[in-house]
Amino acid sequence: MGQVLEASVELKNAKMLFECESGGNTVMTDYIPPYGDGQGFMPLQLFLVSLASCLGGTITFLAKTMSKEVSELSVDAVGTRREQHPMGFDSIALNVRIVSADMDEESMRKILVSAEEKICPVLAMIKGNVKVSTTYQLSTR
Repeated sequence: MGQVLEASVELKNAKMLFECESGGNTVMTDYIPPYGDGQGFMPLQLFLVSLASCLGGTITFLAKTMSKEVSELSVDAVGTRREQHPMGFDSIALNVRIVSADMDEESMRKILVSAEEKICPVLAMIKGNVKVSTTYQLSTR
């Protein structure tokens, strides 16, 4: 059996503000008016954060296994929602910016293919349900 992760949420007001806890860490989620007061991440925003950080962590891990140095890395995620319910994401565009003194284009492409096809669990969960495109800029600064 795999590792079990747990999370819990608790409604904190008369609208849609939730305190979310997992592993001793907390984050607030909310919705925009009139449903909420905009006092936290909307759940889909938090999903984009999860996806971007998962991809970033996977890239960093794979680069280290290839003995490549990563001095800077950022991932932007832009999701386009469906117009019909459920109004989840129809597409997500990911843009990776990486600075590495010893990373070459071929290594970067291999890392992205492995991350997208095998390693990043958040990306694997949406594969086939959401159109995902990934671009990157590699700099040696």
